[in-house]
Amino acid sequence: MGWVRLHPYNISQTVQVVVEHFRERVAPLLSGRAKAMVVVASRVEAVRWKIAIDAYIKERGYRIGTLVANAELLNAIMGALDAHTGMSTQALNSPEMQRGLKDILLNHAGLFEALRVAKSSATS
Repeated sequence: MGWVRLHPYNISQTVQVVVEHFRERVAPLLSGRAKAMVVVASRVEAVRWKIAIDAYIKERGYRIGTLVANAELLNAIMGALDAHTGMSTQALNSPEMQRGLKDILLNHAGLFEALRVAKSSATS
């Protein structure tokens, strides 16, 4: 039944429920600084959920950030990047790329600050 959990339609429908529940019931708590966690069964599922949540948030224009909290997802994310951007496996496996992706995954605060600055510069 793993294919059911990984099917894009099922993920997209569940993502809608999860994000809207967070926005309506969780985000207002703690002066708007509340956080939530989604736990899934595999690294592949986590990557698909992350992509789906980010797409849903962007499509609706919500100001919500997401992260992948497990550094072991590095290989799965690299595979997803390869599939979505056409980057060669050789380039993704280069030490420089792995260090860069690992820095991004492990330095959430720095990543969010860089994204916030980039977004505010783009909208100014």
